[in-house]
Amino acid sequence: MMTGSIAGRSRRAAAACATVAVLLEEGCAKLPRKVRSTAAGPLTPAQIAELWVEPADIASRDLFHGPGGPRSRRPRGAVSSS
Repeated sequence: MMTGSIAGRSRRAAAACATVAVLLEEGCAKLPRKVRSTAAGPLTPAQIAELWVEPADIASRDLFHGPGGPRSRRPRGAVSSS
């Protein structure tokens, strides 16, 4: 059997939700607002080229299934949840 009135339980639940909201807001307020670069200066074209490779023949690529095609997405072997 539950003890306490419905109004009392509702107030406690509302207070718990408000506490969680305040704690989350306080924690998120401390997150960095802006991402800062660690580079000493502007990036050179050679440095940018390290991050990007221009695609060769985009028309021949499978943009839906990816580089392995539809066969690479099939499960291999038996699937169990033990």
